[in-house]
Amino acid sequence: MSWLGTTGLLMVGLAGLALAFVLRRAQVAWPAGRVRQVLGVWLPLALLVPLTVAAVVDEVRKSRLDEQAWLQKAVAYRMGGLPRAMLISYPAGVPLRVLNYVRQEQATRIIRNHINGMSFGATRARALPPGVQREVYVLVLGESLRADHLQINGYPRETTPNLAAAGGQVVSLPDFVSAASITRLAVPPLFTRRLPQTDGAFTPEPSVLKAFKEAGFKTYWLTTQAPFGKNDAGISMVLAQADEVRAVSPEGWRPGVYDSDLLPWIDEVLAKTDEPRQLIVLHTRGSHAQYSLRYAPEQTHFQPAAPSDAAVNPWDAGQVESLRNAYDNSVRATDAFAAQVMQRVARATDSQGQGWLMFVSDHGETLFDGQCGRAGHGFASSPNFHTAAFIWPTPSFARLNGPAMAASRANAPRPADYRVMFHTLLDLAGVSVPVHDPALSLASATYRPATRRLIDAGTGSIIDYDTELPALDCAKK
Repeated sequence: MSWLGTTGLLMVGLAGLALAFVLRRAQVAWPAGRVRQVLGVWLPLALLVPLTVAAVVDEVRKSRLDEQAWLQKAVAYRMGGLPRAMLISYPAGVPLRVLNYVRQEQATRIIRNHINGMSFGATRARALPPGVQREVYVLVLGESLRADHLQINGYPRETTPNLAAAGGQVVSLPDFVSAASITRLAVPPLFTRRLPQTDGAFTPEPSVLKAFKEAGFKTYWLTTQAPFGKNDAGISMVLAQADEVRAVSPEGWRPGVYDSDLLPWIDEVLAKTDEPRQLIVLHTRGSHAQYSLRYAPEQTHFQPAAPSDAAVNPWDAGQVESLRNAYDNSVRATDAFAAQVMQRVARATDSQGQGWLMFVSDHGETLFDGQCGRAGHGFASSPNFHTAAFIWPTPSFARLNGPAMAASRANAPRPADYRVMFHTLLDLAGVSVPVHDPALSLASATYRPATRRLIDAGTGSIIDYDTELPALDCAKK
């Protein structure tokens, strides 16, 4: 109750006086036992409002007095030490949840201001090839897509017919590992130089979007996921650095939304020919459960597939076939979406332009592999971390940027993880920053695979994917 202070005492006192005044004016006649009920139940409830307001006022005041000190305290986004049972209780937990929300909002504001004041000092690393007047680069952020369910990676089913038809143009990364098996922990390291961190830690650092902006790019974040939410604080810090953010479904994961709904917005952005340099991030729903909700009914290819209007039990082994079929149908939908975006980028840059599309999934998915006995993600299973990733250059980019593409193809089969994204994206776009490490860029001839460390969301431990995860892996045979 350290936050109560003078403000809180004053507001509680005023609330008590107001309650006494109302009761006196009403000349209430109390039945037997009603006094105990009022004092024991309704009076504490009435005091929740002034206590909550007092806490909010005090938190805002403290955050504005010393932002740097508050930054160090607030980046955890948590009510330190308060049991979850207290936070979710009712009605006692109401003021605590309000206070928690205020702390998160204050932390978000302070961290955003802190990041906005930072700079990479980004410049163009190399002159554009003669005749190139437009650059369009697209990063598709997939969802729950595991690498071994891609046809182009040797999967026996036709899950990526469009990518397969592109032949050698697509550079797949079959041994790519994510930072975590849940989105809120996996996405920030893909865009920054951050190492995996738990929910209780956050290192404020600009994302690669800021480097692109400094180099003269207009940046977009188009999403079918919710741009902000209780589980997305770290992600919202990244997308907030884009020049423009649009969400098909700002309210959350409502049914009837497909990744293809982003195509009209993509067309609109690509029609802006007065923007010679564009970076477009597409944050998709991909293959997130419930899988059958990620594709239109007419896209059902593998059957029987778990229906979209029926309850799905991820622990029911009897649903394995229908779950896998629905999952693979969602992969085909991602393949179709990626192909449509690729066609648009190619058209937008076919005359005096160049571009590429890079795809990376936030994490993978388990489908009753090994001894796991369930579908889903967020636990220690190698398919949850072994994610899909690939690079597709436009014909003009491949022709004009031979060394970068040659290095990407040579490095593609080698082990890689989330840390290569920051440096590879900058290399492919020809953007230079002082913190650039060519040993972490797949587009560099000096790339060297490093120890792949990730966070086990179940325990919060940082572990080595190659040496420590096998002992915890429920998917092993």
